[in-house]
Amino acid sequence: MGCGAGFLSNHLAREGFTVTGIDSSQASIDVASRHDETGKARYLLGDASRLPFPDGSFDVVCAMDFLEHVEEPAAIVAEMARVLKPGGAFFFHTFNRNPLAWLVIIKGVEWFVKNTPRHMHVLRLFIKPKELERMCSASGLSLRQLLGSEPVVFSWAFWRMLLTRVVPANFRFRFSSSTLLAYTGYAVRARALISTTASS
Repeated sequence: MGCGAGFLSNHLAREGFTVTGIDSSQASIDVASRHDETGKARYLLGDASRLPFPDGSFDVVCAMDFLEHVEEPAAIVAEMARVLKPGGAFFFHTFNRNPLAWLVIIKGVEWFVKNTPRHMHVLRLFIKPKELERMCSASGLSLRQLLGSEPVVFSWAFWRMLLTRVVPANFRFRFSSSTLLAYTGYAVRARALISTTASS
């Protein structure tokens, strides 16, 4: 969901997975398609709150750096749960909502990454971990793991980015015990769901 330029979806296609990428931007879909070396990834223009798939269509759904860009994340989570098979996994990465996340994720990126679009991130759309856990539970998803994530600050790549305002290819993040800035996790569809139509 929200596949953007296809970084994750094209990687998964190269690893041999059957992949469908959904995005609301035709420009992003075009870029993702052009960079699909396998020619096997399927890209569709679509609305994540009204997916064009029947119930139980997928083994895995990914929402990486996506949920913090939508107005009604609970509706999106419910729709992703709907298209998961029983036992299917929902993987996510998003940002926590607090003053430190505003300073580092929003202002820090604006200050230290060249050509960052204005309002790329909006604090009120960030999601606290407990809020996302409740969204998952309400949609029939059982949270299995939640890890904090943070940039590797004690590295030349990090300091090079601060000096040049360009993100180097070897810039890295790592998992941590703190979810204060950002977090990654997965939940599993553990029970049958009543089919509903999510609204945006």
